[in-house]
Amino acid sequence: MILDGFGKKVIENISGVAKDLFESFTKKPSEQTVTDWLGNELEKHLPDVGGTSFKDIATEIGKHIDKFDENMRDVEEAAKNGTSKDVWLRDQLKAYAKEHGMDKAGAFIDAASAALAGGNELAMEGLKNPEMKLQLREDALEAADDIPVGEKYDKFAVGQAIHKMVDQANLAGSAGVAQNAGIELVEQADIQPVANGNSLGEAMMEAPSGSVLDNSMKKLAAGALKIAAHSKWIPFITKKTPISVICDTACYGVESVKTAWKVFTGKMSVKQSVEHMGRVTSAMIGKMCTEGASKAAFASIPVIGPLVGTAVGAVIGKTASNKVGQAVYSGFKQIQPVAEVVATGAYKAVKAVAEVGKKVFETGKKILKGICSIFS
Repeated sequence: MILDGFGKKVIENISGVAKDLFESFTKKPSEQTVTDWLGNELEKHLPDVGGTSFKDIATEIGKHIDKFDENMRDVEEAAKNGTSKDVWLRDQLKAYAKEHGMDKAGAFIDAASAALAGGNELAMEGLKNPEMKLQLREDALEAADDIPVGEKYDKFAVGQAIHKMVDQANLAGSAGVAQNAGIELVEQADIQPVANGNSLGEAMMEAPSGSVLDNSMKKLAAGALKIAAHSKWIPFITKKTPISVICDTACYGVESVKTAWKVFTGKMSVKQSVEHMGRVTSAMIGKMCTEGASKAAFASIPVIGPLVGTAVGAVIGKTASNKVGQAVYSGFKQIQPVAEVVATGAYKAVKAVAEVGKKVFETGKKILKGICSIFS
């Protein structure tokens, strides 16, 4: 799948910023917090942001990344204790329903799962037709939510909505990591690595999810994306795009390239990598539900995260060193064929459910028509 306006030139622009941020990070005084460092870097690279301080932007970026990492640690710990990502996400959604009430939660989860279904449909079409071109509206990710009101949901109906969301989350996890357009753009781009960055690059790739170094890498990626948004390099990610969307995209990207690195270095099997990216998707969806994210944001999960997020994460890896960049690329080449097989199986299973096949995917397609155009 090709994202209109997101090509090699954009990657090279982002790589220039990533190189500046990476070099600056290596010189950061130990007593300076990463948030303060990021605020200073945003001030260097961004024009006036209209009344919001750069430190406030950096703080908000940190808040969203910390929440993602909290979910990621939680879902990983659950897995160690024998609780699957599906059960973890189901429990998160049940807690959301308990907090917000059956009617509101049921309507929100139903609408969000329909939007995610539309994104999954698009991702699967992209796997079948790699030359398919997708043009996202400039305000696609700024779209206001229009969650239906007045609908009645009892405990059973909410349970059905949660079940549909978990099924779509499963599909999004495998369909996302099967996409290869973003990583191919980075492979083709002219990216000059920093001097002596290999050791830090490898340490970032090895850092556990939620560790200080991993968290820093995600903030660096989010900072690069925020600068790209204000610089108008990406047509559909603008200065109005919510910081939550930018951070979720960055977190997905960093987790995906670290997973590819671990596959290449033999620390994770391909099967484990697909399962891990499923947990990443569950952690992200759990975060988005608690934040009341827009339907457009849910629809973008199987597209923006795998293509834009992964590309930005890979740019940082390649900026560290050609060795890290090549390892990440090679890891993805091992993962993607297997992920595509898993995604195809998951897609057939979801489509086999009559209600989902006829209703949810059609609703998802209607949502997509409002935010993008598709050209084969």
